[in-house]
Amino acid sequence: MEQKTSSHILGIVPGRRVVGFAVMNDSGLQLFGVKSLRRRKTDSDKLLVVNRFFCRLATSFPPRAIVTLKLSPPKATEFNGQLLTFIRGLATSRSCPLYSLSLKQVKTVLGTEKPIKNHRQLAQTLSSTYHELAHYLPKTDSPVIADREKYYQPLFAAVGLAVSYLKLAQNASKTNQDNQQAA
Repeated sequence: MEQKTSSHILGIVPGRRVVGFAVMNDSGLQLFGVKSLRRRKTDSDKLLVVNRFFCRLATSFPPRAIVTLKLSPPKATEFNGQLLTFIRGLATSRSCPLYSLSLKQVKTVLGTEKPIKNHRQLAQTLSSTYHELAHYLPKTDSPVIADREKYYQPLFAAVGLAVSYLKLAQNASKTNQDNQQAA
């Protein structure tokens, strides 16, 4: 019996208050959003909600790979460590690889034509390709980052992770094909 391989890439940005997620495949963005954890009082309640959410997501969109944001030391809290441990277990249970990219790596991969310097430029770059994200951009060009913009930063980072993974995979595949043709 032939087993069908999944084409979905799951991008996840862990957080104690808001978790960003994106599901992509070669044909585009399938699902994206933020999961707010602000109403949950205890870390165990937050972990339970996130665990259930990502289990349902992985069931609905079986991942080919899971890509998480590599956390900087201030963000590497005990809660985020527990969340990453769950995500690692999810990847193992779904027999898919788990990758971790820093925000700097995402900006480098996506900023080949025009350098991306900050979250706002990342959001604008992604929105120019995926128009459904434009709704989540800030309404003004104010230099001050408003609460709404800060709230949706994990969404754009999660989409950026998934897009970066696909670009890196395509580049690796092209390099392998070029090497085979040269040999």
